[in-house]
Amino acid sequence: ADAFMLMRLPFESEAARTLNTDIFETIYFAACEASCELAEHDGSYETFPGSPASKGQLQFDLWGCQPTSGRWDWAGLKEKIAAHGMRNSLLVAPMPTASTAQILGNNESFEPYTQNLYVR
Repeated sequence: ADAFMLMRLPFESEAARTLNTDIFETIYFAACEASCELAEHDGSYETFPGSPASKGQLQFDLWGCQPTSGRWDWAGLKEKIAAHGMRNSLLVAPMPTASTAQILGNNESFEPYTQNLYVR
């Protein structure tokens, strides 16, 4: 929400939608890549064999969509995951929450602002 406000992007604009998709694609790629690198050294998580990721299916595959930015080598990453596994079964939990937002001084969600002032 704060990024869109700073960039003066309307929340429902195509530019905001594209930026949001690009940001989360980057976060997810980095999380998958780091988890694979950890698995290469420490082994994959216990139930990785038989998981969707072990079969080459990442979250976007399960949703029936494909990354569109063209920035990341998903095919190459899937090959690495097939070879080494993933260390983590759960990867991302977007912040902020109400408590971290108070500490950081930003909106308490990545959703659009619902009001100008929040009182706790």
